Amino acid sequence: DVCSSDLIFAMSLLLIVPGIIFGYKYFFTSYIIAENPQLSWGEALKLSDKMTMGHKGELFTLSLSFIPWYLLMVVTLGLINIYFLPYYNTVIAMYYYNFKARGLQTGELTQADFMPQQTF
Repeated sequence: DVCSSDLIFAMSLLLIVPGIIFGYKYFFTSYIIAENPQLSWGEALKLSDKMTMGHKGELFTLSLSFIPWYLLMVVTLGLINIYFLPYYNTVIAMYYYNFKARGLQTGELTQADFMPQQTF
């Protein structure tokens, strides 16, 4: 039945699309922890969510720009990773610093966000 296959396709998209959005929500968590090891993972997750709020499309576009590199990785059996991995990691780190600076400049983030929350 055509209708049921359309419904199955739509339902599978409902699992994939939120998963992608969820992944971009916590895109910078490891960078936040690396720069601020005093933060807990929960605090870093919240901060990453705050940093990417309204900018997930920008991160998605960035990810799409790496598709040719991934294809080249397949063609070269991974040898291109010698050049690609440092490039990729540098680009992502620069995006992290850009998002952080933009958030601090616009007031969406404060320096206090990067300090551990004291619980008594």
